[in-house]
Amino acid sequence: MKLTKAKLVTIVIENDLKERLIKDLKSYSIKGYTIKEAKGEGLNGSNFDQWSGGNSSIEIIIREEKALKILELLNNKYIGKYSCIVYLSDVEVLREEKFS
Repeated sequence: MKLTKAKLVTIVIENDLKERLIKDLKSYSIKGYTIKEAKGEGLNGSNFDQWSGGNSSIEIIIREEKALKILELLNNKYIGKYSCIVYLSDVEVLREEKFS
């Protein structure tokens, strides 16, 4: 069994921006991602009610060079303009070919 180092990019963003962000990610040749409903509380308050529009968490496992390009995209188009949180984590994966 061989593990390969990769990066996990996690983006928490308003549901209203989810489709726009996915389109932007696909323009960077991102083929795989996971989307989950995200609820929580932070500096902007909570988003637990049905009127807040809610948030989505988008996870992408990719190589570091592509992860850095995504962070640059997010910094230029989303951070500071919308409610968006991004973090980067080190991960190790099986089946390296799935995350190129």
